[in-house]
Amino acid sequence: MKKKLLVVDDAVSMLLLLKKFFEINYEVVTYKSVNEAIQYLQNNMELPDLIISDLNMGDVSGEDFVRYLKSEMNTKDIPTFILTSNEQSSVRVKFLKLGVDDILIKPFNFEELSLRVDNILKRYSVFK
Repeated sequence: MKKKLLVVDDAVSMLLLLKKFFEINYEVVTYKSVNEAIQYLQNNMELPDLIISDLNMGDVSGEDFVRYLKSEMNTKDIPTFILTSNEQSSVRVKFLKLGVDDILIKPFNFEELSLRVDNILKRYSVFK
């Protein structure tokens, strides 16, 4: 059975690129808003194995989304990966302190993203 990724980004083009790239090896669920993703997480019994989210979205900030994920019993242990165009080290440090597993700055290399995702999932599978 393929591992499931939840990808959240308000840029439809990025959602399509990430879905196309990852669907070879993973089941990929995409949402263009944090509110839609939260609704999916609350109503779906089969949670994703990893969440990839953009940092800056229109409806809810990436920070608020991460705080929500890490505060909820059913999502707090799901590995979280942030994509951002913000190059400030202080932003990356803040999100790492919030509990995200990795951050990658846009534009990014898809091979690097894939390796980082694979490594996170390998680490988490040891604890399951």
